[in-house]
Amino acid sequence: MRMDKGNSETIEARKWKDSLLKEIFIAYRESGALYKKTANPVVRQDVLDMKRGFDLAIQRLIAPDASAENTWQELKAQFAS
Repeated sequence: MRMDKGNSETIEARKWKDSLLKEIFIAYRESGALYKKTANPVVRQDVLDMKRGFDLAIQRLIAPDASAENTWQELKAQFAS
């Protein structure tokens, strides 16, 4: 992923990040569903560990003004107790 001299992303880099975010959101949604369904503390802890990884990846990939921020906030709500 090259950056131009203005330090902005290339179109290819943004497309790659957007497709990666889409896959992460799908995995996030599915792990949230699993978290809600199971009472097994080991599985719940594993899912929370994955969630932390997803959160870190999203923070690095998301554009500051992206609509993905809203999706991320909705997904986080799945893990609220």
